[in-house]
Amino acid sequence: MLSVFTTTIKADDDKYPTLLSNGNLVNKSPGSATWHDPAPKPCYLFALVAGKFSVLEDSYKTKSGREVDLKIYVEPHNIDKTRFAMDSLIRSFEWDENRFGLEYDLDIYMIVAVDDFNMGAMENKGLNIFNSSYVLAKPETATDRDFINIESVIGHEYFHNWTGNRVTCRDWFQLSLKEGLTVFRDQEFTSDLHSRSIKRIEDVNNLRTFQFAEDAGPMKHPVRPDSYIEMNNFYTFTVYEKGAEVIRMIHTLLGEVGFQKGMDLYFMRHDGNAVTIDDFVASMSDANDFDFSGFMNWYSKSGTPEIDISTDYSAKNNTLTVKIKQNSKYSFMFPVKFALFDKKGSEIESGVLVIDEKEKLFKFNDISSKPIPSWLREFSAPVKLSTDLTNNQRIFLVGNDSDAFNRCDSAQNLWLSFILNPEKIDEDLFFEAIEKVLKTSKDRSLICEILTPPSERFIHQQVEEINVFDIHEKRESAISKLTTRLKPLLLDTYSILGSDNSYNITPESVGNRALRNYCVYHLAKDGDFDLAYKHYKNANCMTDKIAGFNALITKNNRYKDDVVADFYDEFKDDVQVMDKWFSSQSISPSTTVEDVKKLMTHELFSFNTPNRLRSVVGVFSQNYTNFHNNNGYKLFTDIIIKLNKSNPQIGARLVSVYNHWRRFSPELKSLQEIQLNKILKTKNLSNDIFEIVQAALK
Repeated sequence: MLSVFTTTIKADDDKYPTLLSNGNLVNKSPGSATWHDPAPKPCYLFALVAGKFSVLEDSYKTKSGREVDLKIYVEPHNIDKTRFAMDSLIRSFEWDENRFGLEYDLDIYMIVAVDDFNMGAMENKGLNIFNSSYVLAKPETATDRDFINIESVIGHEYFHNWTGNRVTCRDWFQLSLKEGLTVFRDQEFTSDLHSRSIKRIEDVNNLRTFQFAEDAGPMKHPVRPDSYIEMNNFYTFTVYEKGAEVIRMIHTLLGEVGFQKGMDLYFMRHDGNAVTIDDFVASMSDANDFDFSGFMNWYSKSGTPEIDISTDYSAKNNTLTVKIKQNSKYSFMFPVKFALFDKKGSEIESGVLVIDEKEKLFKFNDISSKPIPSWLREFSAPVKLSTDLTNNQRIFLVGNDSDAFNRCDSAQNLWLSFILNPEKIDEDLFFEAIEKVLKTSKDRSLICEILTPPSERFIHQQVEEINVFDIHEKRESAISKLTTRLKPLLLDTYSILGSDNSYNITPESVGNRALRNYCVYHLAKDGDFDLAYKHYKNANCMTDKIAGFNALITKNNRYKDDVVADFYDEFKDDVQVMDKWFSSQSISPSTTVEDVKKLMTHELFSFNTPNRLRSVVGVFSQNYTNFHNNNGYKLFTDIIIKLNKSNPQIGARLVSVYNHWRRFSPELKSLQEIQLNKILKTKNLSNDIFEIVQAALK
């Protein structure tokens, strides 16, 4: 049920001078404020704030000429770190007007930043509540990644004004209607403002690492699930990230013009209503006369579809026959973006193949020589893909594919082969291709992606039995071989790039810093700590500062203890930077369980602060070589049981680390099972934690 809200707040004016709620301010006096929200909304979008804040104010004039007051409320000592967030909000207004033709509908838009918040942010109508880590930023304290994430999250919550607020969900099972759609919108926002190719690579890496794992685990569910025990556990990678990929497929199938026609019809039909995913798809279908009936399995079926693509070239007939086969239980409709290249790297043909059957054949005529295909470009569908491409063909694509995503993806596949099956790949040929990219590519962010192998977490998904320590050693050995081979070139690259005295987050500047910091980190792992220390001391922004810091604490060396103390002394009064200080130590290969216990006794550690807990305990669970032992598991379980009473939502997020326990080597498998049973036997176990543990043990 949607309702119009009028809210009057009364409080001690000395203690709570700032009194905020949704909508427009209609009355204000000392100790009292009345707010009226004229747009009907569900109660979950209601918010109320009372406290002492400083405020950054600005304004925005919409295309129709309305003046909107913009306000960001923070603790007084953080006011100097709000300008970027305000500029990001203004860019969000502008982008939504230009890309989707959507204007804001109230006289005021407010953001309140708080340190103690379980989530990233919440789109409460006209009064967004934010985790301070997604608001506060200046070059001296925030990294490039922080800046881009802040912009993205501010955009995401603003975009909810239409996709989630004005048009909301009929029930929680439709959650991806607002979250998947809005994630797609914020991804496009970042892509339009920064590097589209790098954004796509990052989003797909995130999807494959976390959502594919979710699809393969005990908590798997469709984008639109049938049931749940605890609503908090429903805010998943499947609802958000996979939901966004489903929207992206609709966009690919219809094209930008067709997709916009569908969005226009959707808002025209449903503005001010609570609707379903079916209503959204119907709008897309009706606006374009496109049949999406074969597409709906993406919303109703769980799991990641598995696809085989094989080719047969006839030199006699100059034809290429392509067979695309779905190996999943259900049939899915999806687009496959592709290109065919000749041996010189020239594009012969490209386009989009629409797959709407379990098996489908495509024939290409007038192909004068056997082409090298590039499949699933831009990752046009969230599937697991197997092809008949050889490693040599993948090496060719690393150097010649015009699609940046597939250049990177080819490199990732080669890395995976080199780590797990080195006998199946020509090491010299592979490293020569990478070296060529480093020497010739102008996109330094893309170079970093190609130079970096898949994460250990991703590799865990590619093997039947997870041997944590073996995978770690193999991955580190592969990196070491590349670093040894490229060391002179890495040193030259670092020197050539130099340091940028002015700070900005243009793709070029971000790429330059990324590549310089890649060089520093890996050269330090190879023993060049002097360079890392110089980099740390000369850094003029947090991106470079933390990169030098991370390089120096990776291994024991004469600088390590000094920089840990120096970094702390410089930034101990900055909450967000201290989260980085804790995180960097927690993830360091030199950090043991005892070191983590020591960090948890530090005067700045608080068990009751979600960000600080995540920065120590959550990050340590990703420190695979040091977390995965009996002492690591015991510490982790004790923390989860404690959180069961104080913050079960965070406890549930942490306990999901055990979701794939059955796939670990026998000893670790047994130890994790013991911990899961210990948690299950906890008295008064919350629904949040119970649902996940019970599913894992089934």
